[in-house]
Amino acid sequence: MDSPLHITLYDKTMKRTAWIDDPDRIRVTPRHLLIPTAEFDVPIDYRSLPEITEPGARITVDLDDEQVFSGPIRPWTGTGPNAQGFLTFTAEDDVRVLWNLVGYTTPGSPAETQPNKEDSRTGDAETVLKGFIGDNIGRWGRPYDIAPNLHRGATLTDVSVRMVPLADKLLPALEPSGIGLSVRQVDGRLVVDVYEQQLFPIDLTEDGGVVQGYQLSYTPITATRAIIGGPNAGTSREFKLYIDAAREALTRDPIEITVDASDEQLADKIIAKGKAAVDEAGEKYGATLTLDDTSIFHYGGADGIHRGDKVSVSLGPGLPPIVDVVREPDLTFDRDNGYQASFTVGDNADHPDTVIADTLDQLARGIRELRTR
Repeated sequence: MDSPLHITLYDKTMKRTAWIDDPDRIRVTPRHLLIPTAEFDVPIDYRSLPEITEPGARITVDLDDEQVFSGPIRPWTGTGPNAQGFLTFTAEDDVRVLWNLVGYTTPGSPAETQPNKEDSRTGDAETVLKGFIGDNIGRWGRPYDIAPNLHRGATLTDVSVRMVPLADKLLPALEPSGIGLSVRQVDGRLVVDVYEQQLFPIDLTEDGGVVQGYQLSYTPITATRAIIGGPNAGTSREFKLYIDAAREALTRDPIEITVDASDEQLADKIIAKGKAAVDEAGEKYGATLTLDDTSIFHYGGADGIHRGDKVSVSLGPGLPPIVDVVREPDLTFDRDNGYQASFTVGDNADHPDTVIADTLDQLARGIRELRTR
């Protein structure tokens, strides 16, 4: 059985060195606002092994005629003895630039000359995202091209970066914006662009054969108002109050939280931090849906689903339709099972793994920001 997933191998200069047309297994996971990965297994005596293990080697993966992945090969592991031995290589998608590129306070100036406190931008999401990347990427001396700006996505206000990886500040801003980041290898260049999230036009149901399983959870509102601590200390410290009146009218159950905004001076920015905290504490419908590949629901192509797209799923009477993001399509091929595609939709907000991962990520971002104040 032939695989619809096709791997091409390149060296660090993006010169093609081989086609990996017969891997024992290949798995591609295109992720929305996370780093996609591609894994492939080859025998330990594979003919192109010297090229695969060359430092800086990279791959592209096409699904039929559509490029679904490009990026460098990173970690690899091996299993023996040699008669049954194989190697597993993992590549990381080129969108990793967002995690690896630090946003200078004064892009274009040397690290030793950063006179501005921060780099703050307002505009449509595409303009802000491409501006941050385009203004900082030049110092790498790599062949990056920024695709023409079509001004897609919602308006972002005061997205500020101060010597931290761009992902720290841009990912939270991009989440509700309606766009995602793509970086693709094209003719020896790396093209930075965005994609718009689309809503799949067909409502999905279990009866239709697409919904294979699900887990649901509901978390109620945990805050309706915030007391925000501004600059200064002791009796001189300034405090502001933010109230979500609509939320309190809905529940008639006021819940106060405290928010630290000691790094802000302007009243509107202090209030904005309180509003963001209250917004984050809103009710959450957690759902993890497992969807199967069918003739009407498949990955890729003009009529298919893509990472970041949204689907509407009806689970039955009494439950509201779930509209959520396809975050991690999983495309696999192996010799025993052939080609398979599966899709995970949404987040189970109450799942311990989700809570722990989100908490650790927030802590790591906070530590990185403290180091550069």
